[in-house]
Amino acid sequence: MVKYFKSVKVEKTAHTLDVTLKERDNGFDGYPAEGLRPNGFYEESAVKDS
Repeated sequence: MVKYFKSVKVEKTAHTLDVTLKERDNGFDGYPAEGLRPNGFYEESAVKDS
């Protein structure tokens, strides 16, 4: 995950740990980074560990 995303903000509350990630412009095997374009953002998601 750290290969493709950079942590830009971490906030701890009484019940959560909120982590904001930014996608790195690494490209993929066979595709240089300058040949790719982002498709937009997804809604935020919550991951719960019980």
